[in-house]
Amino acid sequence: MATASTIIKTASNEIGVKETGNNNVKYNTEYYGKAVNGDTYPWCAVFVWWVFKHSGASSIFYGGGKTASVYEIWRYYNSLGRVYSSPKVGDLAIITTSAGGTYGHVGIVKSVSGNTYVTIDGNSKDQVRTTNRTVGSPKASFCRPAYGSGSGSSTNLSMGSSGTDVKDMQKKLIALGYSCGSSGADGSFGQGTYNAVCNFQRDHGLTVDGVIGPTTRSKINSAYSNLGGSSSGTNLSMGSSGTDVKNMQKKLIALGYSCGSSGADGIFGQGTYNAVCKFQKANGLSVDGIIGPATRAKINALYAKL
Repeated sequence: MATASTIIKTASNEIGVKETGNNNVKYNTEYYGKAVNGDTYPWCAVFVWWVFKHSGASSIFYGGGKTASVYEIWRYYNSLGRVYSSPKVGDLAIITTSAGGTYGHVGIVKSVSGNTYVTIDGNSKDQVRTTNRTVGSPKASFCRPAYGSGSGSSTNLSMGSSGTDVKDMQKKLIALGYSCGSSGADGSFGQGTYNAVCNFQRDHGLTVDGVIGPTTRSKINSAYSNLGGSSSGTNLSMGSSGTDVKNMQKKLIALGYSCGSSGADGIFGQGTYNAVCKFQKANGLSVDGIIGPATRAKINALYAKL
């Protein structure tokens, strides 16, 4: 499976290619099957299609299809839940134009540094070139293809994978508080499992690509192993007390959930119960006021990111 670096390399090799007429350029010629000329053939989206095709990655651009529409690119990734407000290398930046077009232009994110990023753009001043941009000016949304990890690809699990390995990972994700959808651990890597993997990756500071590669697999296994430790094997609820309660209280307070006037006192009272319920509601968990495996895992994951 192609990586972001593969896409960037292919796109970078095209920098400097210019039109020889009004939108008459090799990318359009290949897309339409003939040379074209005229205002009805803008090619920023066609350039992206061409880059993914020549990187052997058509399947993660538009499901293996073709489009010359910036809006269709956005719609496709939005339907997969893969549109973000902050850029990462390899993203497809959907840029609002000065004329007010919400889906006016698309470029490939080459690099990101703080609040600025660089795109490789087709049909930018009639050529392929790089553009320096600032997040939010102009407005942009970022479509994220499901890139592979670039290593250990033979054991990667992604949309369409199936079998006992998928089922094992699903069981672990569910135990860690990440629902794999209504089918549960069925051994089939579908949309529910994809969403669970993305949520896990996001919570643990990993590249969010929905693929269980070596790094994500290791993190899942590590987090799952920690569930069996003496400090995390018992549910905490009203009336519980001790160092484990105090530790969870400290984390909840750090995350902005007050445990009452007594603070982290090691006693699971009404204040802690209220904090747990609020946390569960805010994070899409079952609201029962009990710190079980799923709630504990989510508290630990978010606390680790502070």
